[in-house]
Amino acid sequence: MTATLEQRPAPDAVDYRQSHAAPDYGRRYQGTYERGYYYYQWKYIERELLRSVLRQARRDGHQTCLDFACGTGRITQITAEMFPAPHGVDVSESMLDIARREVPQATFVRQDITREPLDRQYDVITAFRFFTNAEDNLRREALRAIHNTLSDHGTFITNIHVNRDSITGRAHRVRNWLRRRVIQQVVGHDQLQALLHEHGFEIVRTHWYSFLPRTGWHLSWLPKFTMKAVEFLCAGRFWCPQSLASSFLVECRKRPTTSAAITSGR
Repeated sequence: MTATLEQRPAPDAVDYRQSHAAPDYGRRYQGTYERGYYYYQWKYIERELLRSVLRQARRDGHQTCLDFACGTGRITQITAEMFPAPHGVDVSESMLDIARREVPQATFVRQDITREPLDRQYDVITAFRFFTNAEDNLRREALRAIHNTLSDHGTFITNIHVNRDSITGRAHRVRNWLRRRVIQQVVGHDQLQALLHEHGFEIVRTHWYSFLPRTGWHLSWLPKFTMKAVEFLCAGRFWCPQSLASSFLVECRKRPTTSAAITSGR
C-alpha cells in the first residue's frame, strides 16, 4: 500500500512499542476511560457491541481467547465474561499491573509476540485501539503474528477508533495536511481491508459506531447527554452513510488459501 500523508510519521515520532512501554503509560492511558468522549463511547456503545460479537463467537463454538495489546485489561474484562481463563499479552508492565488488578481471573503475559511467538493458538483474538496508533511496519508485524496465533477456523476482532472518513477523521486529515506532519493517525475501512487481505485475513462483518464526532476535553461533558441520541438517529439508518461513524469494528477470519504463505513469512 502506498504511504499517504496521514501514514507518514512525524520526524520526531516515537516508536509505538517504546511509547506504549513507558513506565507511567498505564496510569496515563487509564485516564482516557475515566471521563470524556471515550469513557461514554465505551459505556454507551462499544462495551455492549463487543459483548454481542463475543457471544456470537461462543455460539460458534470458540473456546479460547487472547487479547492482543491488552493494555489495562478493558477488553480482557469483557472476554472474561464469555471465555474461561482468557489470556492477555502486552509489552507494557505498567499497563499489565493495572490489568492484573482489574481482571484477576485472566492470565497476562508481558511479551512482544511479533518477536517472540506464543507456543499456542487461540480461537478468538481481539486487538483494540492498536492499528490506528501503530506505525505501518508494526501493523504488518502484528498481523503476521496474529495470523500465526489464530486457529485456522478462528475469529479475529479488531477496531479502528479514528475512522479517516468520519467528520473527526476528516478534520484530523486537514490538520495533518496543514502541519505537513502526522499529529493524529487515521485509518479508513478500505485501508484496513487491504492490509488485512495482504496478511491472510478477510472481513466477515463490519460494525460502524460512534456517529457523534469527538468533542474534545473542553466539551468532555457533552457526550453524556448527546452520544446515545446521535447513535439512535444515525446507526443503521438508510439516510446516514455508515462510513461517517467515528469508529468501526471488524470481525475477520483467515483466508484458507493463504495460511501456508503467511505462516512461512512470504
